[in-house]
Amino acid sequence: MKQVFFAASGRVEMQQVPAPAPQDGRVLVEVSHSLVSTGTELAGTANADSIVLRVLKDPALAKRALEHAVQFGLRATIELAAGTGPKSLFSIGYSAAGRVVHAPQGCGHRSGDRVAVGGAGYANHAEYDSVPLRLTVPVPTGVSTADACFATVGAIAMQGVRRAAPGIGETVVVSGLGLIGQLTCQILLAGGCRVIGVDPLADRRERALEAGAVAALEPGENGYARAVLELTQGQGADAAIVCAASSSSAPLNQALNACRRKGRVVAVGAVGMEIDRAELYAKELDLLISTSYGPGRYDPVYEEQGHDYPLGYVRWTEQRNMQSFIELVATGKIRPSSLVTLQGSPEDA
Repeated sequence: MKQVFFAASGRVEMQQVPAPAPQDGRVLVEVSHSLVSTGTELAGTANADSIVLRVLKDPALAKRALEHAVQFGLRATIELAAGTGPKSLFSIGYSAAGRVVHAPQGCGHRSGDRVAVGGAGYANHAEYDSVPLRLTVPVPTGVSTADACFATVGAIAMQGVRRAAPGIGETVVVSGLGLIGQLTCQILLAGGCRVIGVDPLADRRERALEAGAVAALEPGENGYARAVLELTQGQGADAAIVCAASSSSAPLNQALNACRRKGRVVAVGAVGMEIDRAELYAKELDLLISTSYGPGRYDPVYEEQGHDYPLGYVRWTEQRNMQSFIELVATGKIRPSSLVTLQGSPEDA
């Protein structure tokens, strides 16, 4: 089968590799569409230095390199460092959709069913993916697999919104209008919220306005709190969801400034965390972290062994977030296709 990899040498490559075999507890899927989440995947490739570069940055890794040479030989170690050996390719992708080829008995999926699948290391950019059951959801009639392949990324946006717990009619700032930020705006609008988008790029701000945001602001050096106050009759936003990715703490602190007293700020993106405590304290704001697709993520008992969390105790797991997102797509309230800017084959990767 064809699969797209990132090589330690810094290249993106398509390779012909053996297709995965059916496994207990896994759903084997013939993939029709996989989503390139540009922010996450570009960040991953930027950080995937070769071993040589990583050793130069961290000499403590030299010991591990020597241990590798002792165990596997000098040639294998040199190939790994240069990114030319067979172990120097890394699977990429984590949000896809297609048709079931094989499913465990009694799991609810049958051969030929359409499903959305997720998870780094599972929902790869490949012709076939073998995915744990808890990272699969059915695709309803009327939803294309092109839209369904957004389900995992959509679950990230969904979990951020759930952490903010917005009410109907509340004003929510979405800071960072990349892929996850745009989906966050659409989810909030579907839930009856007033959305104010924030991003330095004009085309992203325009896209948020087209989706229904009441305003789209530039962050600016001095922030955007004054503009938010003008848009909220001097009260400030009820909540802010930070979807930006930055080593700076400015996105987080600007969100704190823009919120009203007793407001909520949710960090979805990877941002600096040097918090303006005075602002946090004076307004008694709630600062929350949103973890990926939702409860169950990074728990091998849930993801790999398939043990679900009881709905009465954990209403929204990562699988239920994926399903909820797909159902909103089915109603037409969320339009993933509006965010697609480029489509291509594996050979184009």
